[in-house]
Amino acid sequence: MVTEYFYWSMSSILGAQNSRLDDIGDEWKLNTKELVQLTDTAIFNLLTNKEYIFPTILPNGAYMQ
Repeated sequence: MVTEYFYWSMSSILGAQNSRLDDIGDEWKLNTKELVQLTDTAIFNLLTNKEYIFPTILPNGAYMQ
């Protein structure tokens, strides 16, 4: 459950869930960075704390070689 909460929180903070509330709303309601920040300040502060070096942009499949 922790891993799933981490996934939903991080992917929402990074913008992956912005337009998916209709698809995911029965499982996850905090589909935007703003909703995570307003609703769960602890997870938001953890995942956006620069000390922990979590991702700040969504992967797009285009990587330097």
